[in-house]
Amino acid sequence: WPLRPVPLGDHKGKEIVCRFASSVQSGELFYTDTNGRRSIERKRLEGSPVASNFYPVTSWAFLASESQGVQLTVFPDRPQGAASLASGNLEFLIQRRLIGGRGVPVRGRHWLHIGTIADSQEYLRIFANRLVYGPQLSLVDARQPYFTNLTQREWSGLRSELPKHVHVLTLERVSGDKLLVRLEYQAPEMPEYANTTQLHISRLLKNQDIYHILETSLGSTQDKAEMVRFVWRRGSGQLPAVSQEQRMRVWLKRGYHPRFEDTVVLHPGEIRTFVARTEKVRPLPES
Repeated sequence: WPLRPVPLGDHKGKEIVCRFASSVQSGELFYTDTNGRRSIERKRLEGSPVASNFYPVTSWAFLASESQGVQLTVFPDRPQGAASLASGNLEFLIQRRLIGGRGVPVRGRHWLHIGTIADSQEYLRIFANRLVYGPQLSLVDARQPYFTNLTQREWSGLRSELPKHVHVLTLERVSGDKLLVRLEYQAPEMPEYANTTQLHISRLLKNQDIYHILETSLGSTQDKAEMVRFVWRRGSGQLPAVSQEQRMRVWLKRGYHPRFEDTVVLHPGEIRTFVARTEKVRPLPES
């Protein structure tokens, strides 16, 4: 959708909304994402100002009808406000023109997906990831000798296909042979995905052996074996001192590194962080 500068001949601020009208019997409910992690139910506030019904959207918003068995999902190309001011409608706030300034043109995209509820939930995070983690395209002169003699047209850094809905969230070389890895299980919010999934982290990368694997906190600032969570004390008045039993638990955890199993088990929605060392796979000598 292209949008020219919004005129201000009447000297009043204006907001431009893109509306998707459908026959989906969604009633007063619609759903938005929570920063690309999960979906949260929203309920239209009848009789409230229009602005009270707009919610932030970063990755997706959708309507669903259990009676029709259909879901309508819209993926924006940037964070926007979204609302459902009538059953079957989705509105996205795409431009706001204030009285000050000269106004600028805007161009953007919305991707629309319509399908059954089950298929749409399966497709939800897959397409959202494709938008966020799309490939960076570069243009080169293909007539150069290096490209004319190129025989390998495809490449993947993974040794094998990941389990369904498992996402490599972070793969970063920290220093030397030290690697930071975060794995996320983006399971659809359906009963059939309530169980765990697993993979072998040492065999994650092609041509690289991963060893000396250490699980850390989410931010990789503490070893998980030594991590001590903050204890929130409920109630009012002066906070009691930390008990000797708590101090002993902290002391016992320090320096304790349990043997890490190669099999990583992930629960739905869980993110696990690891720091490991890598070594290039050496080809076996010819006999």
